Amino acid sequence: MMLAVISYVPAFLLLSTIGLLTLLKDIRSRVNVYFALFTFSLAVWIGFLFLGDILQSESVSLWMVRIGAIFGTLTLPPFLYFCINFPIPSQKVGKRFGFWMSMPAYIFGALCLTPWLIPAVEITQQSAQPSDLGILYSLQSLYLLGGYVVAMIVLLFKQRHVAAGQRNQIVLVISGMATALAVNIITGFVLTVMEVSNNYSNLLGSISFLIFVGATAFAIVRHRMFDIRLAIVRTIGFVVTIGLVGGIYTLLVIGVGAPIITGGEVSLLKNRSSLLLLVPPTLLIAFTFHSLQQLIAKATRRVFYQDLYDLREVLDSFSDGLISSNEIDPIMEKSLKAISDAIKPTHSYFVTFNDQGQVYKQIAHHAKSPDSLSELVGDIKLIKDNPVIREELGADTPRSLIANDVFLALRLGVKDRPVGIVLFGPKQNGRAYTSQDIDLLRISAKNLTIALENAKHYDQISHFAETLRGEVLKATVKLRAANKELKTLDTMKDDFISMASHQLRTPATSVHEALQMMNHSNLKLSADEKRRLAELAEASSEHLVTVVADMLSISRIQAGHFTIAKTPGDMVALIEKVLKQTAVLAEQKHIKVDFKKPTGAINLSFDTPKINEAISNYVENAIKYSEESTSVHVILQVEDNKVIFEVTDQGIGVPEAERKNLFGKFYRAGNARNLQPDGNGIGLFVVKSIAEGHGGDAYYKPLEKGSLFGFWLPIDNNADPMKQPTEKNQQK
Repeated sequence: MMLAVISYVPAFLLLSTIGLLTLLKDIRSRVNVYFALFTFSLAVWIGFLFLGDILQSESVSLWMVRIGAIFGTLTLPPFLYFCINFPIPSQKVGKRFGFWMSMPAYIFGALCLTPWLIPAVEITQQSAQPSDLGILYSLQSLYLLGGYVVAMIVLLFKQRHVAAGQRNQIVLVISGMATALAVNIITGFVLTVMEVSNNYSNLLGSISFLIFVGATAFAIVRHRMFDIRLAIVRTIGFVVTIGLVGGIYTLLVIGVGAPIITGGEVSLLKNRSSLLLLVPPTLLIAFTFHSLQQLIAKATRRVFYQDLYDLREVLDSFSDGLISSNEIDPIMEKSLKAISDAIKPTHSYFVTFNDQGQVYKQIAHHAKSPDSLSELVGDIKLIKDNPVIREELGADTPRSLIANDVFLALRLGVKDRPVGIVLFGPKQNGRAYTSQDIDLLRISAKNLTIALENAKHYDQISHFAETLRGEVLKATVKLRAANKELKTLDTMKDDFISMASHQLRTPATSVHEALQMMNHSNLKLSADEKRRLAELAEASSEHLVTVVADMLSISRIQAGHFTIAKTPGDMVALIEKVLKQTAVLAEQKHIKVDFKKPTGAINLSFDTPKINEAISNYVENAIKYSEESTSVHVILQVEDNKVIFEVTDQGIGVPEAERKNLFGKFYRAGNARNLQPDGNGIGLFVVKSIAEGHGGDAYYKPLEKGSLFGFWLPIDNNADPMKQPTEKNQQK
């Protein structure tokens, strides 16, 4: 008897304690749960083996051993799942593998109750040992051995994929497992088959399991901040409670129940085996009492207190909704859901207001938007109580509450200027709202108000930040465009200054050299040569005047002082004068210039110097960009109350892609820059400005060979001779 106690009781207590400590450490951890199930199965197995040894009855001991064999077989499934998930879940071995490996354990567990595994036991002085082994006993032993070996292999494969600390944990588990397997193969299988097993071999088996379970438990709790003191305190309290309850129940059964049933004879105290049979049901009652009590209480509450809920749980859920987000929409949705799930209205509605008292956000829960919301809000503001309970208002109930089926309303914030209002319909079960419901709303109101205020500020700041970001992006785009334009203008300005300097220097040099040659005393020039030099000087000076005029014109245009001074004049005579001035340039390239003019007089007022500049620009460009020995045609005609001046040439033309920029400031087409690098790019811009200043326009038309440039002026006898240019022209 004493040897049986030493062999089994310490192992039973220690295994149960280790399993309980591991479970209490983290009941949500799969690893801890599987290990606890494994240790509890071992403890129950050892417990039934202990009962089989001490009862000394072949029939009773046989069933104790068989039941113990069931739990011994069922130790494998939780241990397999433990190995799959310890210390981290396996990537290659999953639940399906564990399921199929565990299925034979349940089959063998059911067969343990049949003679196919343990047909009978033999009662010796020391223990109850199987006297004969069934045909499936060896197969069951081999399955258990193979299952534990597979579990060991799973752990061995995991060593390659875990950290160093986790590898140490796996080594501890494998070492304990190897020790337990080696010992139990000898004591549980070899000695049993040889029919020489006894309590000494059972003691070795128990010790090996203790080593195995202890090493595994240490591997679990190591490096995981395991508070052993808290676990010990909980375990001691639990064990003491179970002991007291079990002891009291046992005394009541033995001391009170047995005499009544047996008519005053307490023979149970004399029969040791009968006494021990009372221990398992007593412990079962002790273990299940609290759970049974909770189950009955829960069922009772469902029947008699359908509206009852845990206020702390609801407030926790409500608080989680408030702190989970800074945005107003999630706060409104989660808080309304938490409250509605607790008090269970048929429908609910949540509306918040901005600083001006207007609706800012609104959401509904199984409801549509209330009709005449402003009237409903106004009526709720007038009611002193908060929350507003429709049943307590009686005859003073506003019509808006009745029309919108509102039975309960909660104001958030001050009475006159609420931050928001939460509206609830009737309860789903048709009953009145309870005091617990009202308390929930009152407790929630303050925190919900603060959360809404903060969320609104966050929302406004976010919107402001988005708006500011958008404005900054727009300003950045504009600034980049302006900067790019400034760079372009700066480049064009530099080009203009360079070209203008060249164009001023070239004609000035020509005039200077012509005059110097004419005045040189050592040179004897003929009258014809002197005339040619004079014409060259005159042409160069005219060109110089044109360049200076262009520069002055663009300067005035930029400054907004470009004015048109109209006087009556003869445009035909002006064109003939310009053609005479450009004759030298045409002769140099052997270009023939012809002028087609109207037969009658043209009554027109115009700014003579500026029109002269425009005509000169067109004619000079036609000559410069035409090939030698070609012709230039100058046309002046009247059409639809307009005077139209056009110049056609047989020159290089303008590429199609560049025509849209022709009359831009400082712009020159690429082929023109290649042919005449010294151009300034302002002539056509000035022509267009002059034409628009007169109320007309300048234009370009491509020809099959060459180009047509022209401008037109309106015929208006009553025009103001000092007409100012249009705003469009000034900007140009």
